Amino acid sequence: MLEHTRQGPWLPISDPWRQVTSCLDQFITKFTQSRKDQDWVVFIDTNPALTVYTEMALAAADRLIVPCSADVYSKQALSVLFWMVYGIESPRGFLLNAVTYKEESQKHTTRTPKIQLIVNNRHTIYGTRAAKAFLGVSSEITATAYSAYQKKKECFVDLDGHICRDSEDFRIRYTCQTRDFHTTGVVAMRHGQPFYSIKGATRKPEIDSSLESIQKLVQMLP
Repeated sequence: MLEHTRQGPWLPISDPWRQVTSCLDQFITKFTQSRKDQDWVVFIDTNPALTVYTEMALAAADRLIVPCSADVYSKQALSVLFWMVYGIESPRGFLLNAVTYKEESQKHTTRTPKIQLIVNNRHTIYGTRAAKAFLGVSSEITATAYSAYQKKKECFVDLDGHICRDSEDFRIRYTCQTRDFHTTGVVAMRHGQPFYSIKGATRKPEIDSSLESIQKLVQMLP
């Protein structure tokens, strides 16, 4: 319905694509301005597909946190994101004449956020390090992201003027790893509980490890 609406030249409004795509941005702006006595940081969770709802989130966001699972599908999806949102290469197998968010956002002057962090999640941990198989795929994902960085550094958040000279420097500054939360994550989602409130001595080591992983991620955010 929303996609049909923003493509409608019959509507009595100017630029329906921009009006629909920017409605979340307008809502957040009005909400936060009406409560200026507080500082606001708004997180928008989206599905992994580039639907109209995802584009509404892109138009409302300043920065992106991009989660990637340690699999080839995430690597491909990351390439699609760089193409559809930032115009960096068309991945093999995708239509070259497909309409991208980059093209539409430029045409309708909507916002394009910058990438803050790429999170390699769901790592299986042995001891204190991710399993080699997961690290291998994560390295490929990092290489894909670093290749995009080399082509269009302006798509990433500026880190006080620092320019990454190699993929290892890029990995340290723009990526992080989080562990697989296993049953702890299932319990947290099932009961709507944050990790710190989950009880049970048998889960404590897993909970502590999960919290540590999340804290490291948060420390990388501005």
